[in-house]
Amino acid sequence: MSERPTIIADAFRTRTARGVLLAVFVTVIIVQAAFLFNATRNERNTALHELAENARLSVVSMFLTHPYPMTDKLLLATSELLLPGTPISGGTYLREDGSVVGSFGVAPAIHNGLPKSGGGISDDGRFLEAVWPKLETGAPYGLAVKLDISGANLKTDAYTSRNLTAGLILSIVIGGAIALSMTSLVLLPLAKLRRALGLAPGRTDTIEAEWDEVLDAATRRERSPRLENPDVERRVEERTTELRAEIEKRAETEVKLSRLAQMANDAIGPMLRIDGDGKVLYANEQARKLLTAWGTVPGGVLPGRWRDRLTSFVQRGRPGDIEELIDGRWMLLSIVPYADQGVVNVYGFDVTDRPQGSLNPDRNSQTGGSKGFAGAGSPAIGLAVLTGRPALEERLAQGLAHAATHNGCGVLYYVEIEEFADIAKSVGHDAAVRFLGEIGARLRSTVGPAPAILRLERCLFAIVEDGMLGKTPDTQTAAHQAEALTAALTEPFRIDDHTIKTNVGIGITSFPSDGENVQQLIRNAGMALDHAKGEAPTAFRFFMAATNELVDLRASRLAALKRAVNSGSLALQFQPCLDIKSCRIRSAEALVRWPEPGAPGGLSLPGAFLPIARDGGLMESIGKWVLYSACKANKAWQQSDLPFIRVAVNVPAELVAVGDLASTVNDVLRRTELDAAYLEIDVSEETAAAHRMATARAFEDLRDLGVATSVDGFSGEQLSLRDLCTINPQRLKLRPDQVTAIGADPTAGQTVRAAIMLAGGIDAAVTAIGAETPEQIDFLHSLNVGELQGHAFSAPLPETAFKSFIDNFSEATLALPEAMEASGLAGGLADRTRRLI
Repeated sequence: MSERPTIIADAFRTRTARGVLLAVFVTVIIVQAAFLFNATRNERNTALHELAENARLSVVSMFLTHPYPMTDKLLLATSELLLPGTPISGGTYLREDGSVVGSFGVAPAIHNGLPKSGGGISDDGRFLEAVWPKLETGAPYGLAVKLDISGANLKTDAYTSRNLTAGLILSIVIGGAIALSMTSLVLLPLAKLRRALGLAPGRTDTIEAEWDEVLDAATRRERSPRLENPDVERRVEERTTELRAEIEKRAETEVKLSRLAQMANDAIGPMLRIDGDGKVLYANEQARKLLTAWGTVPGGVLPGRWRDRLTSFVQRGRPGDIEELIDGRWMLLSIVPYADQGVVNVYGFDVTDRPQGSLNPDRNSQTGGSKGFAGAGSPAIGLAVLTGRPALEERLAQGLAHAATHNGCGVLYYVEIEEFADIAKSVGHDAAVRFLGEIGARLRSTVGPAPAILRLERCLFAIVEDGMLGKTPDTQTAAHQAEALTAALTEPFRIDDHTIKTNVGIGITSFPSDGENVQQLIRNAGMALDHAKGEAPTAFRFFMAATNELVDLRASRLAALKRAVNSGSLALQFQPCLDIKSCRIRSAEALVRWPEPGAPGGLSLPGAFLPIARDGGLMESIGKWVLYSACKANKAWQQSDLPFIRVAVNVPAELVAVGDLASTVNDVLRRTELDAAYLEIDVSEETAAAHRMATARAFEDLRDLGVATSVDGFSGEQLSLRDLCTINPQRLKLRPDQVTAIGADPTAGQTVRAAIMLAGGIDAAVTAIGAETPEQIDFLHSLNVGELQGHAFSAPLPETAFKSFIDNFSEATLALPEAMEASGLAGGLADRTRRLI
């Protein structure tokens, strides 16, 4: 207790204490000054208001005590007589229009019904001007008055002295309370901290220097200062404990790293880390012999051949194995890339003494063999999908080199177990691992010890059989081998309590007859495997050159189509639609064509090139090009005074699925300056069914823009009435093959009738595409179909030909509807055409 006054004195001697208390009192004084000013102003305004109110009551009392009518002169005389002694020094009576009736006493000057001074207190502070309308005076006139405020105590001295006293008391109370709280919370702990650190108070010149002194003393102290505040002491101890734990953890990590380094040096095989430029970042002791064979040292750069081979794994991002003969010993190098770091780890194993074709558990459990059963770069039996393609490329390169040197040949088999993912899910992980092991054992027992077996991914295996004599392997022998593999792998597997039956597809290609490079052989085997899987659940097929030619042709067509899309050299045709009721061309459909060399007529139809475009990812680009070109053409027609034509554009599923179709359309309309009423967006029934909600949202946004919407190729097979209500198209376009079948297929008419009834249920218009015969036109007319589109009326036309067709529509209409004569529509159409055009 005896030390407390001393500590308090020390606390108030510091620069921090003085700065804190000064800031507290300055803040309190500023707040109180603002309070004093506001209180004084409010009291003065209240006194003025009371004075004006008393004067107004005097005027009201005068008129209440003299209710008889008074002339203007009598009113002024009465005011002079009765109002003296009130604060009113004088006034001016005003009519409603602001004109002056008369004045009495010291009256204010009036201008436009208001005092010239604008009201308020005069400059000398003696008078207050006010205006009362007649509703407030009770008289037939309003009154502008001068109030004498010289007798009122409106000086601020009284208010100021009273409020100043109150402000001082509050400042002392509030400031003292804050100072006491700051002292107990800040100043005393600081004083105790300084005393614990052995610092004398008041030696520094600034607050910053004072704190620097404390921090410097604390860092030089061997242990944390003991504080009397338990909370502060607890936080200091917690932080100290955290720092000690972190230091211990770092020391433990260093020990582990040292042990790992020692383990790497004690490892049986070489271990290396190599970056993307081929620089050796790390090598253990066992790797030095390997580096010497490669012609480099730790920290050096690999020679070109090995640098390219190892860094290619970084680009692939997938692990694999390389098996090489180094100084008379066969080394299996397992390559593990880290693409995000741009490095590869290399783990080497000496496999020279491994029996050919044996399953070495120690070796296979780590890397998988490239000659025995295992997926290179993956566990010998495991579910990890790790590719062995790099090892396959190495093995095929060796086989091709051997064939070229020794006038030999070889065979590559691709063997795949169908539905392996479903099998793994049904039997469980452990059983699936054993299942893969059984597959490997059956493959090895079937092909013998010589061929290399590699697991590529999941349950896809590659078997490389080389060393044969002659330029071309015996096809019959390869077929017998494939039959043996099929028989071995289709025999039911018994794993634990599970019986697993499998389907097997095998693709076969030979070398060098089918190809003289690694990539071509891998491609050939994949195509042959796809061919086998497409024909039967279990089958094998040889690679055929004709299949390769078809693939090459498709690839060349795709490349040509990409060039056409990028250069904007596609073509656009327009097929008009006839509005039956008005006999006018109200709309047309934009149809894309590809000017492909060698195509009939020089143009490929969509059915011939859109599947290729879809596989090549070009549908979105083509859809945007068609949309822009159609809108641009329609804008040109408007500028040439062509009648109103609404152009329909069928957008691909790719534009609908991404969810920004409306924004794409809006951007095209803005760039082409086309009004939205001239555009209609078609979405096929298949696309609408596959992307129902995306189509519904797109159609709603398009309707908000003013763009018409329709479902193309509608048959009712994929969209129900409920789906149509959700999508809510404005038009349905019937599927052409069903319209064309009317009359020939008894069910076609019923299907079309049902589709039209669905359209009526959602109040959508109908367009019939493909009507060719009088019976079809008559049937559609009886169902109140609004539009016809088809070759019977007009074939698709280029842009200039379409414009000419519309310009000469009257002649064309009279000449074209030969198919309508038997239905009785031709005469009506012709008559209406003559009247309307």
